[in-house]
Amino acid sequence: MEEGVPCPAPAAKLTPPVKKSQDMHDERSKLVNEYACRVLELLGMGHRLFVPRLLATSKEDLLQADFEGALKFFRVQLPKRYRAEENARRLMEQACNIKVPTKKLKKYEKEYQTMRESQLQQEDPMDRYKRENRRLQEASMRLEQENDDLAHELVTSKIALRNDLDQAEDKADVLNKELLLTKQRLVETEEEKRKQEEETAQLKEVFRKQLEKAEYEIKKTTAIIAEYKQICSQLSTRLEKQQAASKEELEVVKELEHQRGALMNEIQAAKNSWFSKTLNSIKTATGTQPLQPPQATQPPKEST
Repeated sequence: MEEGVPCPAPAAKLTPPVKKSQDMHDERSKLVNEYACRVLELLGMGHRLFVPRLLATSKEDLLQADFEGALKFFRVQLPKRYRAEENARRLMEQACNIKVPTKKLKKYEKEYQTMRESQLQQEDPMDRYKRENRRLQEASMRLEQENDDLAHELVTSKIALRNDLDQAEDKADVLNKELLLTKQRLVETEEEKRKQEEETAQLKEVFRKQLEKAEYEIKKTTAIIAEYKQICSQLSTRLEKQQAASKEELEVVKELEHQRGALMNEIQAAKNSWFSKTLNSIKTATGTQPLQPPQATQPPKEST
C-alpha cells in the first residue's frame, strides 16, 4: 500500500476468539487484512525502527535477489508473507519489543499525527464517513458474530456440562453401588478374619502345648541319654578292667599250665626211674630177665 492511502485501524482485540468452520475463517481473514494494512501503513510512513527489523527478517531473501527481484519482493512476496496471521503477529511482537527513547517516540507520534491530519484534510468527507460507517458496520457484524458464537458456545457448554453431569451422576451411582458391595465384602472379610484369628489362637495354644510337651520329652530323653552314656562309660571302664584282669589271669593260667606240664614230666620221669629201679632190683633178686616196663599214658591237659 502506498503512502497516503487510508487503511482501517486495527481492532483493539487482535487475537480472534475461538471460532469454527467458515465464520472463523472469515474473521481470521479480516484480522489478517488489518495486520497487513498496519504493516504496510508503517512501511508507508517510513518508520525508522520498524523498517530495519523488517529488512532483518528478510535479509536472506534480499541478498539472493537482484534489483528487479528485490522490487518484486517488496511489491508481492513481502505483503503476501505477512498476510499470514502467525508471521504478522511475530513481526508486530518484534517491532513492539524494540526499545525506543521517549523523545523519538514523541517525534514519531507527532509525525504520524501530522501525516494522518494531512490525509484526512485531503480526503473527501463523504468518503471518510463511508469508510468510518463501513468500519463501524464491520465492527458491529463482528460483535454480533462474536455474540452468536458466544451464545452457541454457551449452549454447547451447557449441553456438555449437562452430559458431564449425567455421566458424573451415573458414575456416582456406580461408585455408590461398588462402595456398598465393598463395605459388605469388608464386613464379611472382617468376620472371616475374626474367625481365622480365633482358629489361629487355638492352633497357637495347641502348638504351644505340643511344644512344651516336646521340650519335656526332649529334656527327659536327654537325661536318659546322659544316664545311658554314663552307664556305658562305666561299663566300658569295667570291661576294660575285666579284659585287663582276664589277660593277667590268662597269663597266670598259661604259666601254671607250663609249670604243670614241667611238673608232670618230672613226675613221669620219676615214676619211670622208680619203676626201672624196682625192676632192676627184682631182676637182681630173682635172676630172671627184666620185664618190659608198661607204657605210661600222658595225662590230658586242662583247658583254659
